Amino acid sequence: MTESTMPQPNPRPSDAGFEFDPFSLAVQEDPYPFYRTLRDHYPVYWSEKGDCWALSRYDDVAHAASHPELYSSAQGNILDDFPGRAGSSLGTTDPPKHSHLRRLINEVFTRRRVMALEPEIRSRTIDHTERF
Repeated sequence: MTESTMPQPNPRPSDAGFEFDPFSLAVQEDPYPFYRTLRDHYPVYWSEKGDCWALSRYDDVAHAASHPELYSSAQGNILDDFPGRAGSSLGTTDPPKHSHLRRLINEVFTRRRVMALEPEIRSRTIDHTERF
């Protein structure tokens, strides 16, 4: 998706009856009708209540995820996040810091190393489950 084909942000939707509050009980209990409305009518939506942008279409999310120069994760990317996490974890950093952290993680989490942990993880899981 090119910059010219990206939907333009619309912080004030034309449908005054629709509001997306990610913290509301209605959204928590059944978010799918809200997601459908966002996807169909407001693919790039500013939520006043959530103090965040909501991207609801795959192409827009993929575009944002692959363009850190335009869409930064360094200010955080999870609603109601832990203080201090933004800018300090793999998921909340941008290149070049993100690239450095990812290289470190990739060296440790190879398929072979993770598979070698399976017996220990399985044993602990069974132990905790039986105690529960």
